[in-house]
Amino acid sequence: MEEKYSVKLSEMLQEAEQDIKIDFLKLQDELVHNQNLIGKWMTHQQIYQTKYQFLELGYKQLLASKTKYYTGKMSEDEILSKGWEIEGTKILKAELNLWVDDDDEMIKSKKQLLLLKQIITLIDKTLDILIDQKKWTVKNYIDWKKWLEGN
Repeated sequence: MEEKYSVKLSEMLQEAEQDIKIDFLKLQDELVHNQNLIGKWMTHQQIYQTKYQFLELGYKQLLASKTKYYTGKMSEDEILSKGWEIEGTKILKAELNLWVDDDDEMIKSKKQLLLLKQIITLIDKTLDILIDQKKWTVKNYIDWKKWLEGN
């Protein structure tokens, strides 16, 4: 799943780069097209924020399970049902973060959260550009052209 989000981030970077470009030869179409782009990126924003929230819930559940597992509060049946090894040692609460931070499942889940967070940041920045900067760039370009023509 990590690779999926890495590829998606790369694709969205290319898509954002293309969408924020302004075609000054078709300026009259650019303002209308920009509104469609804002809608598209707002949809992306909602989809990825929802995915992030669900993944974050899964991460929290995994953290709770791993905490029970490492502190010895999980039954053997639960451990076996999750496919984890039955370790004979119970760790101290002070060492819990070390064990959880080194756990492969926790690392994988955290990487997915970080990648989704990067995608959401990209979407937010792209929306900022489309809503504010692109609109003002087009307006300033039109004003500059009027000034050049003496109007």
